[in-house]
Amino acid sequence: MPHPKVCGSRLAEFEQLVRDVMTSYDAAGTAVSIFGRDRTYYEAFFGWRDAKRRLEIAPDTLFGMASLTKSVTCVALLQLVERGLVDLQGLVSDYIPEFIGRNQKGVRVAHLLSHSAGFFPEKRILARWRGVWTHAPATSAGRGSG
Repeated sequence: MPHPKVCGSRLAEFEQLVRDVMTSYDAAGTAVSIFGRDRTYYEAFFGWRDAKRRLEIAPDTLFGMASLTKSVTCVALLQLVERGLVDLQGLVSDYIPEFIGRNQKGVRVAHLLSHSAGFFPEKRILARWRGVWTHAPATSAGRGSG
């Protein structure tokens, strides 16, 4: 339910922007929420959770987080840095003693945040490439370690 300050033509303009972004990314649907510390100012659902079956997105629709967890983790970690509880230049092993082993000596917190810790890429299933599904080791070109 929109907050009174988010009503009228600006709300319609915002919702059209959401639809335009969905179109440009060929997205079947999305959920949008604007909230503060103690209340929700705006919540709306656009499109389909299952386009073939014409099932709309609803408040209980589950979304895959994919790489979004990296951003959330980074923000949380930087909040700890602001509070003086974590040092970006500190060794990860100082905070997680179990963080030891091959290629883990000298890895600093900042290395993890910038994907520059020097880990070898894990084998992973590659997406469709030249029409063939394949299992292959990730390469350094275009595939990070995290």
